[in-house]
Amino acid sequence: MNRIEINKLTFEIDVDKDGCHTAFVVGCDTSAEEVTIPSSITVDGITYTVTSIGDSAFAWCDSLMQIILPDSVTSIGKEAFENCSSLKKIILPDSVTSIGEKAFEGCKSLREIQVSENNSSYQ
Repeated sequence: MNRIEINKLTFEIDVDKDGCHTAFVVGCDTSAEEVTIPSSITVDGITYTVTSIGDSAFAWCDSLMQIILPDSVTSIGKEAFENCSSLKKIILPDSVTSIGEKAFEGCKSLREIQVSENNSSYQ
């Protein structure tokens, strides 16, 4: 897998066995305050669908206050937002069906997890 940085986010890009081009968020600039994950990224003319937030991708991003995930994201890795002490709000689309262990461990400011009304996994 290759890593690429776009708009303060670090992605791993890959082509799976079925030929699908996918991207995973694996890190971010720790100074980011509000992040909207794109549904896709384009690298060298190839479009990759963003399908997951990797393990510990945003861990210790102390400045992060809000994150919005696109409908293309289906999973959030373990400890993905661990110790994001300023995180107050996250918006989960209906596509998220898996949230890893301790994904929000230590997020002492987290006050709202907004879940799409169409999300049957987390209502």
